[in-house]
Amino acid sequence: MGSSRWIDSAKVDKPTSISDILQAELILVTKEKLLNYLEKNNWTIDLMKLKSKTIRENTNKNFGNLNLNGLKFSYSEQLVEKPINIIISREKLKEISTVNKIIKN
Repeated sequence: MGSSRWIDSAKVDKPTSISDILQAELILVTKEKLLNYLEKNNWTIDLMKLKSKTIRENTNKNFGNLNLNGLKFSYSEQLVEKPINIIISREKLKEISTVNKIIKN
């Protein structure tokens, strides 16, 4: 199960501890629901692997930051593992989530 967290309100601009957070949203999505959502948007595992390969082999540094079918591909070339992430909007994640909670401190 994947998760996303958003800090909606904090005592400081850059919270460093839980006590700094006033309100956050937690969203949990099962792998099955995530893969189903991606496939409904024409992104099968094989197509995502091909997309990752294409992004890594392209010399244009912004090539990975594309919005296709409502999904954003983000290439973090500065990190050791050089991941390519698929960013899905908060609203879409809420729609397919198993758990969606607002947490207040």
